[in-house]
Amino acid sequence: GPALPKAPHASNHAVSLRCREPIRSMASPWNREDPLHVEETRVIIREINVRTRTHFKVMTEMQGRFVYEDGKTPGRLLLCEFLDNSIYALQRSAFLANTIKPFPTYEPIEVHIFYSFHTNDGERVPELIAVLDRGPGMDEKALGGWAELARPASERNKDEAGCKLLDEDNAPGTETELLKRVPTFQADGRLGIFGKGSKSAGFYYGTQVRAITRPKGSDKTSELHLDRDVMHKRNAENADWQVSTIHERGQSEVARHKLRSSDELDCPPLLDLYARADSKPSYSLFVISKLHEQPSKELSLDDIPTTVCELRDTYSVYCDTMADAFKQLAERREAPSPPSLRFKYGPLDVKVTHWNRPRSASRAKDSAAWEARTFSLRPDREDSLNVEEEIQQEIDELDEDVAEALDSQLGLAAAYARSPLHAIELAAPEVFCFRFQSPKLREDDGMGRVEGRVLYLPFVDGEEQHTKVQMHLTSRAFCFWKGRQMQYAVSPLLPFIHNA
Repeated sequence: GPALPKAPHASNHAVSLRCREPIRSMASPWNREDPLHVEETRVIIREINVRTRTHFKVMTEMQGRFVYEDGKTPGRLLLCEFLDNSIYALQRSAFLANTIKPFPTYEPIEVHIFYSFHTNDGERVPELIAVLDRGPGMDEKALGGWAELARPASERNKDEAGCKLLDEDNAPGTETELLKRVPTFQADGRLGIFGKGSKSAGFYYGTQVRAITRPKGSDKTSELHLDRDVMHKRNAENADWQVSTIHERGQSEVARHKLRSSDELDCPPLLDLYARADSKPSYSLFVISKLHEQPSKELSLDDIPTTVCELRDTYSVYCDTMADAFKQLAERREAPSPPSLRFKYGPLDVKVTHWNRPRSASRAKDSAAWEARTFSLRPDREDSLNVEEEIQQEIDELDEDVAEALDSQLGLAAAYARSPLHAIELAAPEVFCFRFQSPKLREDDGMGRVEGRVLYLPFVDGEEQHTKVQMHLTSRAFCFWKGRQMQYAVSPLLPFIHNA
């Protein structure tokens, strides 16, 4: 474009600085002829205001709303709220690309937890959490809808072709048609449909939640930053706390770094993740920062294998871990092979990586100096979680003061003991399948149908179980909704179990 006019008494150096200065705010529509809008300065292309449309405390004050029960903690399980959205996104993306049949090869969903040191005792604590998927991304309308509590994902994405194709493939029909094509455990990939979970979960972990996304076919990335403290401040000042801003930016490193907080800029592996995400044609990335003390304890570094174990149970249908467990049961007992339990659209993979900050501040500036370990939820991967091996390693590492180390070191053993996959390992080879319609549940879209499998565990915890079968004193139900295990669900619906 034409050169900038020189200001009175301004030096050439001052004019040069003006040319390089990033655009901080757009007060008027973008004019492509404006000489300031050259490629390297397209940092913030546009700003769009969106409204949360609900009182911010409903989203942000989540500390007392989740249950601690049976050894489970919200900090380990609430990652599911982001993974549900990612699974739904990957299914829509596969339909959109017309790669759903034959089974597509999905890029893994990634969970990254970055650990620093507690200032007092040197113990490692999480400082940032990130969840990345390579789904179709969100346009500004869908991203603005995500900011609204209780705005269902189906409504936010109703105009998306992939969403329509996925819905059509799982449309309700006659009873006979439903029975023929209802997927195993009713896993259809349409998770994350209520519009509440990820925001509530994000603010349970920390005070800041950032959503970064690029829809397929776009050269612009959109970022939305929700900050509890900013909302509190605006509310105290009688300002409009409902308004948040979507920033559209370019793809350069300057553009990426312009919107980063100091905590993010101080985490090189996270910056690398941002750059890697921007290299993809579409994606969604959620980053949580300023973590609260309680969830930081629940996500301690020692508890990472336990977290992975519980996530593996939760998505055992989608990652084919459940199918693999039943297959091994049949092979081990030389029993007839059960019907295939594999996910109808092909197995997904979720990779959980923890990053450990070096103690040296100078070395921490280099991503390569950060220690990292990755676990896969798929059973057929080299980095799959080997529970027995991890438990034995934890036992071998116990100090002489066993009582002090017991909780953190043997948490994985307790999680594995309550795992449905562990129950399958202990089960007799005969599996009883059942299906019935419940009048207590909605009957449309197959939602009133309850189906499952009954396992008999003849010998558990050193005790014969056959004397307890009639009264079901130790029977236990693992409940799944749309193929996803509901870790806190109870089921009064099963006619053959009185206390589940």
